[in-house]
Amino acid sequence: MSVFTPDDIKELQTMLRECQHEDDIIAAIDIIGNISAVNIIPDMMPYLCDKRPAVREASEATLLKVGQPAIPAIVEYLPKLQPDDHIHLQTLVEKFWKDASVNQIQMMMNHEDNRVRWAMAWTLAKPLKMIPPEDIGHIFEGLADEPLTAIRWAATQSLMSLAHTSDNIPPELIHVALPVMVDNFKYGDVNLSETSVGAIAKLTLPPHPAITAMLTSTSADLQVAAVKVLTEWVQAEIKLDDETLHALKTSIPNASWRMSNEISRLRYVLSISHPEVLDMLDNIPDTFDDGDLEPTQDARATSEIMLPPLGEN
Repeated sequence: MSVFTPDDIKELQTMLRECQHEDDIIAAIDIIGNISAVNIIPDMMPYLCDKRPAVREASEATLLKVGQPAIPAIVEYLPKLQPDDHIHLQTLVEKFWKDASVNQIQMMMNHEDNRVRWAMAWTLAKPLKMIPPEDIGHIFEGLADEPLTAIRWAATQSLMSLAHTSDNIPPELIHVALPVMVDNFKYGDVNLSETSVGAIAKLTLPPHPAITAMLTSTSADLQVAAVKVLTEWVQAEIKLDDETLHALKTSIPNASWRMSNEISRLRYVLSISHPEVLDMLDNIPDTFDDGDLEPTQDARATSEIMLPPLGEN
C-alpha cells in the first residue's frame, strides 16, 4: 500500500472540497476508505446527501469500510442534516453492530468519547434484538451511571423504537432498563423526561410496582411522570387496575399544581374511554380546560435530536 504524506492528505481534502467531476470525487472518497483516513472523513460527509447516487453509495461504502472509528465524524455531522436523513444515517451506523459481540457493545457503551457512547445508545434497538436476554444487563452497566442527558435520551429513544417494533420485550431488558428510565427524571431535562414517560408506558402494564412507587413517591417529578404514564395507558386502551387507582387516589391530597394538571388530563381521557372509573376517584378535579391549565412541559419539536456536547470527550 502506498504511503500518503501530509501533502497528499491536503491534496485529497482539496479534491473533496473543490472537485466537481463525479469520477474525481468518487476516487477521493474511495481513497479515504482504503487508507482509513479518519481525520478527513468530515470533508467527505456532505457527499452523503449528494444528488448523484454513485457519490452517495461511495460515501456510505467508505464509512462502512472505516467502521467504528468513523462514528465521531458522523455524530458531528448530524445537526447539518434534515430529520429524515437522521434515520438514514442511523441505519448506516446500525450496520457497525451487525456482528458485534456483547463485550464489544459493552465496551462501546463505556467508550471515553461521548460521541461514540451517544451513537451506540442511538442505535441500541437493533443490537438489543440480537443479544441473549441473559447478557442484556451487561449492556446497561455503563448507561446507569451515564451523566449526559443526550446519551440517556438516545438510549431511551432506542427503547421506544424497540417497543414499537417488537411483539415481546425480554423481561430481563425491562428489569435493567426501567430503573434507568425512572432515574432520567432527576436530570430535569424536559425532552428526556417526556421521552422517558413514553418508554415507561411501553415497557410496563398495570399493575406495576414501579408506577405504584412513583405515584406514592415524595418526588413531585416522579408523581407527575407516573400520572402521565397512566394517561398514556388509557389512551392506548389499557384499563387501569384497582391497585394503581388506589395509589393514585392516595397521592391526590398532597398533589402539586403540576400533578393536579396531569390528573385533570387523566380524568379527561378516562371520561371518554372509562367513565365508570371516575366514581372511584371522587377527589380528582372535575374540570379540564387546555386554556386554563398551567403548562407542564416545554417539549422540543419531535424532529429535534438531542446531541451530546461535541467539545467534550
